[in-house]
Amino acid sequence: MIKLEIENNLDWILQNLDEHKSGDNWKGNFISHLLPDRFERYVKILHSIYEDSSITDKKTTWNQTEQDKIQKLLDDPVKNLLTQATMTFSSPDEDFEGKRVKWIDLASRYNVPFRKTINVNTFINHFPQNSFPRYLVGPTEGILESHENNELIKILSTYCLDSECYFYYDSLVFADFDRVDLYKGKLSELMDLTNNHELTFGYSPTYIWSSKKDWCLNTDYDLSFSVMGCTDEIAEKLLSSEILETIEVDRKTRIDYKADEQ
Repeated sequence: MIKLEIENNLDWILQNLDEHKSGDNWKGNFISHLLPDRFERYVKILHSIYEDSSITDKKTTWNQTEQDKIQKLLDDPVKNLLTQATMTFSSPDEDFEGKRVKWIDLASRYNVPFRKTINVNTFINHFPQNSFPRYLVGPTEGILESHENNELIKILSTYCLDSECYFYYDSLVFADFDRVDLYKGKLSELMDLTNNHELTFGYSPTYIWSSKKDWCLNTDYDLSFSVMGCTDEIAEKLLSSEILETIEVDRKTRIDYKADEQ
């Protein structure tokens, strides 16, 4: 894998996206703000959600748990002083004992419609106190997990036998507007990037695409799903995957936090 200068390598994407609106002109964000209008199909890949088996109370929320932790800190004068400036919410350690639960099954459990606009806020707006129950963990924003990346590599490798791939990291990943990274290499090297926390903080590339431009994957740093534009054949393989949880979308599908509000 080699690191490249951005130059014009990203123009085929960025110059063919719909313009973002702001303020009173904002009507939402859509797939058309992420991927160009050149692909036969578009597929949303939902990032994994887990059930924490150590949590037996299914009604306690994350908000309640974190507020209890914060109060204990505030009750200690020394810790109170140390945490006055910033208090952060924690998540279970990476090695917590969890069982994956599919979005579609979770939607059925809580009587939530499962449709192409589904997102984290679909659940949050339904849950008490607008908070996930503590027994649920994830989905992670901006990150496809190893099992998901491995499945993508397995599916897409057939279409990259005679071409290399590009891996682009947007400045928002690094919280540094002066930094963007672009790499070129084999699709199989994707794991080297995502596993290098010093280099990429563990985030997935913002964009991955084949030099043939027959597919392009976007993983936005603040979205809990990824979106791929691709051929009919690739779309069918994504939609039939037993590892990835997917749902077909189009460029007019809304993706922001209000996407699933009616």
